[in-house]
Amino acid sequence: MASDSTQAGYLTEQVTDAVYGEDLDRLLSRWFRGVSGYDAKMVKPRWQQTQAALPPVTSDWCAFGVTGVRGDFSVAMETVDSESENLLRHESIDCLASFYGPNGMSMASIFRDGSSVEQNNETLKDAGMTLHNVGDIINFPELINNQWVRRYDVSITVRRKVTRNFAIRSIKSAETKLFGD
Repeated sequence: MASDSTQAGYLTEQVTDAVYGEDLDRLLSRWFRGVSGYDAKMVKPRWQQTQAALPPVTSDWCAFGVTGVRGDFSVAMETVDSESENLLRHESIDCLASFYGPNGMSMASIFRDGSSVEQNNETLKDAGMTLHNVGDIINFPELINNQWVRRYDVSITVRRKVTRNFAIRSIKSAETKLFGD
């Protein structure tokens, strides 16, 4: 495998500013909690390796998860110095938040409206993201342990610019010979 562009082979990123997986879940969890006003124990990642016990049906809580990450069709290359270049791409991160409990619809609407307040978007901006879209509240009751539970889903899309650094070396000089008159 090539370590830089002076050798044949594939180049892999040297550094990126983007977080994915559990780090992205933790970042979004803090935002969901802050905007909705839920206690930390009442906002849960949708998919966990070890599934925690669900809160009682009389409790209000939220489950969220990243459902997709879409990249724009084009990228831009930016020269950093003679040793490297940055690849720049914008991503859309699609999330689904499900609000459960007797006040689930109210909490979903509080989150939907609160996420559109600019001050609440500042924490996302500090992480290099911004709110792009908040969908409608969809009533989606769920059968859990043979009991119907109130559930209200809201889709959210946040956007960010991802920067990946590659060791693409610039040509500093080359020998040339000119022919002709």
